[in-house]
Amino acid sequence: MKMKRIEGLLRNKHFKSFSTLAVGTVSSQILLVAVSPLLTRLFTPQDFGVLSAFTSIAVICSIVFSGRYELAVGLPESEAKAVAIMQLVRKLSVISSVLLFIAVFIFLGCHYLGYIRQDLFSFSYLLLPVYNFLVINNSALIYWVNRHKEYGKVSLSSLFSAIFNILISVLLGFLGVNSFGLVLGLVAGMFASVVYFYVHYLKQIPKEKASTTEINLVAKEYIFFPKYTLFSDLAFNLNQQFLPLVFTVFYSNHIVGLFSLANRMLRLPNIVFTTAIANIFRNEAIDHIRVKGNCQVLFKATFKKLVFIGLIVYSSIFILSPYLFVFFFGAQWETSAIYAQILCVMLFVEFFTQPFNSLYYVCNNQKTFLKLQSLQTFFSIGIVVVLSVLKKDVLIILKTYSFISIMFSFTNLYFTFKLSQVQNGS
Repeated sequence: MKMKRIEGLLRNKHFKSFSTLAVGTVSSQILLVAVSPLLTRLFTPQDFGVLSAFTSIAVICSIVFSGRYELAVGLPESEAKAVAIMQLVRKLSVISSVLLFIAVFIFLGCHYLGYIRQDLFSFSYLLLPVYNFLVINNSALIYWVNRHKEYGKVSLSSLFSAIFNILISVLLGFLGVNSFGLVLGLVAGMFASVVYFYVHYLKQIPKEKASTTEINLVAKEYIFFPKYTLFSDLAFNLNQQFLPLVFTVFYSNHIVGLFSLANRMLRLPNIVFTTAIANIFRNEAIDHIRVKGNCQVLFKATFKKLVFIGLIVYSSIFILSPYLFVFFFGAQWETSAIYAQILCVMLFVEFFTQPFNSLYYVCNNQKTFLKLQSLQTFFSIGIVVVLSVLKKDVLIILKTYSFISIMFSFTNLYFTFKLSQVQNGS
């Protein structure tokens, strides 16, 4: 019986699609983790701090400037409409990159005139407009490829991006280039992904381009994305990305680098497993709601398994991180292990609560989720900024940030459990 279920699962097209996508994501993450012990010896915590701040700014900018229109690429039945959306996104990427280019040079001028702290500026930020252009277009191209169900290309692009990132970073590290080497590696990886996608994209699109009128029409038709989805995604990503920026402004790139390594290493189990578990739970929950009218039994069973797995993974990390960080990354990263132990508790709670957030969408209760996300972001940023202005110890700030995150994770768990009990998911 079990063998038949496994065989059926392997033949399932959704499982195959998910597996194809997961292979690229997991493989690229494994490559980046595998090379980290070398990179932490070629670059300093300050260099990683600049990379972390650069990435945070880029993520926030790409969400705001794209209007999240790339999410609409897979929606229209008409291929011509999808092409028009792609052109709209490309125009937004060009306009926003020009604006960022101007902003970066104004920032550079302020740096030379002494209006801003010397350590706040890095020449790596000159690559921000280029990276913004690449990230927005790469995201749109991923949705284009997914529209045509060519999931293998997404998987390969992740691998190409990771390989080029590693090659450039390691090469420039051996040549003694500082943070610019890490950032250039990141940009090179994204460039490789975009070029790979565009080679296939240009073969598929019609020769005739969409007119300005057609582009304006799709912008109006899918205005929902910049009006609503943008703010939801921005709230979520701000909560994920603001800490490196606050630490850069109020503390130092050294602190940011130590934090970023701990955060990057510890979030890996969540990146790899939580998304996969959430997708599986969502599909199972939909089936349970259709048949039984609720998914309470599934919720409880999944919760127990996640707590058990998470407890083993994160308790091991908590105990071993002081030894592992020094052994793998070098003595200068010892403080990262302390940060990792603090983040461990928060990420453990996220591990067994986040997969259930898909119930907000299954039960059509996205507004509640958006309100909770916005509140969490508001409280997290507000309290962390106040503590930073008061120059409180970084450990206190991380503990406070983790506590707020844990409280909201349990709040989400409470609401999603209630949703799992509702008959017919209504």
